[in-house]
Amino acid sequence: MNNAIRLRSPDTFLVKATLLVVSTLTVMAGATTIEPSLPAMRQHFADVANADYLVRLVLTVPALFLAIAFGLMGIGYLFISFSRSYELVLVSLAIAD
Repeated sequence: MNNAIRLRSPDTFLVKATLLVVSTLTVMAGATTIEPSLPAMRQHFADVANADYLVRLVLTVPALFLAIAFGLMGIGYLFISFSRSYELVLVSLAIAD
């Protein structure tokens, strides 16, 4: 019984590892669901300039936004965890100027 309660806690290693592995699947979802439709998209947008280039961006743009968002989340986490330190705030202001 104690083990079942421990597994349900969000602070266990198993829960954190599962969330990490599942979150990486969102990047691969674009390749498996969108890639088969790329030839049809090229045909449909054949009259648009740079259609081949723009159709290929369909796969890369979602992954790019995920990388940017996760980077900003990491910076936000660092700022929140060190927000009580006045030295960090002063250094940030000095760098920003």
